[in-house]
Amino acid sequence: DFKPMALLSRLRQISIEQLSLQFQGTGGELISLIDEGSLQARYANGRWRAQLILTAAEISPRSLKIKLDLEQRDQIEGRLYVRATELNLTRLQQWMATLGPVAARGQIGACRGVDVGDCAWALPEIDEGKLGGEFWMHVSDGAIKQITAAFHLDDLVATRLHDGMVPAVRSRLKSLEGKLRWRTKPENDLGWSLILDELMLDDG
Repeated sequence: DFKPMALLSRLRQISIEQLSLQFQGTGGELISLIDEGSLQARYANGRWRAQLILTAAEISPRSLKIKLDLEQRDQIEGRLYVRATELNLTRLQQWMATLGPVAARGQIGACRGVDVGDCAWALPEIDEGKLGGEFWMHVSDGAIKQITAAFHLDDLVATRLHDGMVPAVRSRLKSLEGKLRWRTKPENDLGWSLILDELMLDDG
C-alpha cells in the first residue's frame, strides 16, 4: 500500500527552481505571493536546513532571503532568518488582511469589513511606507521564544480609521531605525520582555 507519510519520513533533500505561488483573494482576484524563487533544503543529523530566495515584485523591488534551521523532535526546535529590503508595507498589509486568519482580517486590514466596535483593536491603514532589515526568530518547544531584529522604516504614512462620528487621524514618520529584542520569560515567570536599542527617529 502507498503510504505518503512513510515516504515523507524518508525524504532527505528538496531542490526547487523557478518557484511561483498565487492565491485567490476574498474578492476572487489572483494574488501573486511569489513571482520567482528557489528553494534548497537538506535533512541531515536530525535537522532540516533550508534556504529560500524569492522575488515578490508587488511588495518589494528586491529579493527576500529566508533561511531555516529546524529540528523535529517531540516539538519543533530551531531558528529562522529573514533579510528584506524595501518591503512595501501598504501591499504587505493588504496581503495579510486577505490571506490571514478570517477572525483577524478586519483588525489587520485597518478595520475594513468589521463592526465599528472592533475598530479600537485594528491596525492603522498604511498609506505609504517601506521596511527593511534583518530578523531572527528562535523556536523552542513548538513556540516562538525570541525575536531579534535590526530594522529601518522609511516614509511611513498611516491613517487611523474611526466610525463616522470621529474624523480619521493621519500620521507621518520620515524614518525610524534601531534594534529590538523580544523574548518570553522563563516558565516560572509568566509574560514577555521587549528591549529597544539604538533608536533613531525622524518625524520630518
